[in-house]
Amino acid sequence: MDLLRVPCAESPVNETAARETAKSVELLREALDAHELYFCRDPEHDVTQTLQRRLSMTHSDSSAWKRCDRRFFWNQHVVAPLVQAGADEWVTPVMNAFVRAVPVPLERIDSHAAKNGTVKGSLLLISRRSAERQGTRFLRGVNDQGQVANFVETEQVALVDGGAASAHVQIRGSVPLFWGHPAHLKYRPPLRLDTDQERHRLALEKHISALRQLYGSIVFVNLIDKTKEQGELGKLLRHSLSTLAVRLRAERKSPSEPSPLRHVWFDFHHECKNMQWGNLGRLEELCKPDIKFHSFFSLHPEEQDADRAQRGVLRTNCIDCLDRTNVVQSIFARKLLDEQLADLGLRVPADHFKGFDTTFRGLWSDNADAIAVLYAGTGALKGDFTRRGKRTKLGILRDGVNAVQRYYMNHFVDPERQEGLDLLLFGRREPRETTLRVASSTKAAALRRATSLRAATTLVMASVLLLIQTLVSRAALFDKLQSVATSAMVGGGGGGGG
Repeated sequence: MDLLRVPCAESPVNETAARETAKSVELLREALDAHELYFCRDPEHDVTQTLQRRLSMTHSDSSAWKRCDRRFFWNQHVVAPLVQAGADEWVTPVMNAFVRAVPVPLERIDSHAAKNGTVKGSLLLISRRSAERQGTRFLRGVNDQGQVANFVETEQVALVDGGAASAHVQIRGSVPLFWGHPAHLKYRPPLRLDTDQERHRLALEKHISALRQLYGSIVFVNLIDKTKEQGELGKLLRHSLSTLAVRLRAERKSPSEPSPLRHVWFDFHHECKNMQWGNLGRLEELCKPDIKFHSFFSLHPEEQDADRAQRGVLRTNCIDCLDRTNVVQSIFARKLLDEQLADLGLRVPADHFKGFDTTFRGLWSDNADAIAVLYAGTGALKGDFTRRGKRTKLGILRDGVNAVQRYYMNHFVDPERQEGLDLLLFGRREPRETTLRVASSTKAAALRRATSLRAATTLVMASVLLLIQTLVSRAALFDKLQSVATSAMVGGGGGGGG
């Protein structure tokens, strides 16, 4: 994608203005290069809508921007003058997303149903990133409109030759309360909660109301710690959701209907400490009844009465809504995929199961990295578990390096990344309060040098640990690598980590 300069009567009036214009153009170019953007003017293939929503819509309105899901309409502010002028045919919604499709081998469960039991299929994964409250890593929480940071809708679609398809949707988003981090140099900056309880309540209600209209029943899968500052945030979320859930349950048409709002708090770090990844099975059991009730969307062109719809959604969060969230969403998705295929009368051939699983893990790992790079500046942590189903020594080492990179990116690079993002979304650079306030360029340069020294020291330490482990084969050293890496940079704290 390239930028075309359009002649304009208004041009920079002085050298300073010219430099600012050139800087804005460069920031916009970098933002465009960093974001994968998708569009389609065909109403039957509107990329902003899930398969279920798209097939339930009527296409009487020919205007693409009126049909799209406004949450994922990234250029809506930029094209506003065209909309106001009535030039609808010139307005095409553009969406930022991760989109990948891979071929997968499948076979019919009843091999006697056809002469050849093998079927050509594809697995499609789409993660739509919301344009609302869009920003880099330390943009947290909710705004007064009920929009949250790092909101992503991920749709897993199984496609089969002949038109049959099945889709399941999960969502993620920052804890929908007013919270954030004050300016701080610690790796894990302090977490601060707004004290206005009424403001929390109103924003949360708007957020839940919007989700229920789109998805039906909502289950909050909350993965943050139950101790220290994260624990205080989790307690406020639990109390707020519980109060709202009581009211929503009273509004049900029948007492036998499941609760329209539920909260599952699973302390990921505590439950999975010391590499106890098998404990994630407990979370699966906690959510099993909800997943069964929510179901998934299924389309059978030859059997219209066999179609089914998804009527609820799992909304997962950790602090960043990245690393822990990625692991858990991929686990839910793998369980659902078997059910999606079975509903289509298909399964993975026994002799292709290992390869299929590798393909699935690779797809979800690529998705995790794509979302993490745009929000936090590096690939996802714990990516080895998503990609291989287990933690590895190399993966832990990579997490330590990524932790250092995130620290540098979030404190020194994100302000400019945010400006480029604002240019992409709004056509202008928005003044924002950054996590780190630097009084002068001299101080900024000094801090960068100090951080670079810490980073170099950390990498040397990691290399030494790697050498020692190779010589004496003590894997336990690697279990502590990430904490050693981060503590080598700066002091501790309780607010960070995804």
